[in-house]
Amino acid sequence: MANKEGPVYLSWDIDTTGRRLIDEICHIAVHDVYSSFEQYVMPFRDIDYSARKRYLLKTVNIGFYRVLRETASGKILKTKSEISALTDFVVWLEQRKITEGRDLILMYYETYTPAPFILIESLRKYNLLPRFKEAIKGFANSFSYIKSKCEKIMQTYSVKNLAKVLLNKEYKSHDACERARILYEIVAHISVGESQDGEEDIAAALESYMSPVEEIEDGIAAMKLTLAKQNSLKPIFGQFIRMDKKRRQALILRRHLINSDIEYEMLKEVWTRKEDMKVFLKKNIKDEISDDDINDLDFMINKHLGGGGGQTEKTKVSIGRNSPKKNISRQAFRGNQRKPNRKFTDHSKSGKINPTNNGNPTNTTVATAKSSSNKSAGEKSNKTESTSEIRTDGESTTVPTTTVTETLDSINTSSTPNSVDNKNEP
Repeated sequence: MANKEGPVYLSWDIDTTGRRLIDEICHIAVHDVYSSFEQYVMPFRDIDYSARKRYLLKTVNIGFYRVLRETASGKILKTKSEISALTDFVVWLEQRKITEGRDLILMYYETYTPAPFILIESLRKYNLLPRFKEAIKGFANSFSYIKSKCEKIMQTYSVKNLAKVLLNKEYKSHDACERARILYEIVAHISVGESQDGEEDIAAALESYMSPVEEIEDGIAAMKLTLAKQNSLKPIFGQFIRMDKKRRQALILRRHLINSDIEYEMLKEVWTRKEDMKVFLKKNIKDEISDDDINDLDFMINKHLGGGGGQTEKTKVSIGRNSPKKNISRQAFRGNQRKPNRKFTDHSKSGKINPTNNGNPTNTTVATAKSSSNKSAGEKSNKTESTSEIRTDGESTTVPTTTVTETLDSINTSSTPNSVDNKNEP
């Protein structure tokens, strides 16, 4: 193996807690024909929802301990800390380079390149990047190469479809070690040439797709600048990005400003000088943009800064929630309340006969008499000269107070099942 020429391509993949630059590694794996490396890592942050669905991993607290568990089988995985796992990874690469006597190149498969970015940032955090750069010459993204070879026979280029069509194999797509192994087999299958050695065929096929580590570092620096611009524009686009229906449109409009190097302070200065925002946007945006997008940008910027300029009725309808909220009164809510059952309704306060008493007006007279008995003795003496008016089913009759007093005395001496409890009406 030491007499061969050209670099050695190693297929590698990682599982992370997310797809952002600040996310951490929770599983790292490397594979080639002769050897492989695999290690689970215990991350400090929890794995987000999308990563849990993709990798079938989650962090669990068991008493005073925190473990990494597979969601499918419930198995607790043996892990190491991030610094220990990355140190073992770098040591394995150094030993492999000594054994091969050639440069090593890490091969991965992604349409977007967050995996090398996350790995470089993790190595830089623990001061392992210099040793890594001595062992590794660069990275090679095999996506462009596989797409150029299979664009006539395939429409989608996922590793799962490639393995099924090219190799007629199925694998565990949630496992980083399985993904690294199947990727190496796919590239070796496509890059078969006249030579008898598969490693030389892979090196010749991916030579033009290799990127040195310094180029990856430049990409990380450019990505950090882009993230800084996005954070500066967050006050303008934040509320629209959180809306499901307007999220895609807001991201497209924000990308126009970022690609044109327009930051928040520049927009604020234009608004402070009371210049026309539409003219400024048309003059400084480098990408092709329609007039409707210019109007939408003008509305979003002026809405945040408080200017109100450029807000046409058409724009107000198409962007955001600008219609005033309806003030719902308590009476509107009362209409949705459950109505009481007429069978158990007490109409003693209004003087109506309760339908459960079969039309007997005695209970109405009793309820009125009991309510009057709770008053003071002075009020009783005044009411002996007055009359009490009782209404039953719309008819008005006048009954002397002496009749009410006699009825009250008869109630106290008798215990009828139709008697009403002596309770004050609310």
